[in-house]
Amino acid sequence: SVIEDCSAAELTALVGLSPKHRQSGNMQGRSRIDKQGWSGLRRTLYMSALAAVRSDDTLAEFRQRLIDRGKPKILAAVAVARKLLVISHALIRKQEMYVSQPKAA
Repeated sequence: SVIEDCSAAELTALVGLSPKHRQSGNMQGRSRIDKQGWSGLRRTLYMSALAAVRSDDTLAEFRQRLIDRGKPKILAAVAVARKLLVISHALIRKQEMYVSQPKAA
């Protein structure tokens, strides 16, 4: 399958969650996601990321670290979506199940 045959970096580029750096000469633009590739999967991963940070401590802490470093909340959510894709890719290749770290009540 496509997922098993490519690396995590290739998969994030295929879905459109890889960073796209904008620069020209001395001008340094803001980085954005590439938005090439499977928009439906990208949208699903983004919505899954919003839900995952509410129930998984590891992903919630990752998101909070980005926000604490001054990153916008939407960028942090996209980073969590990319992390979900990379984790899913690794689990599929290793044929393992994900063990969630539930959020403390």
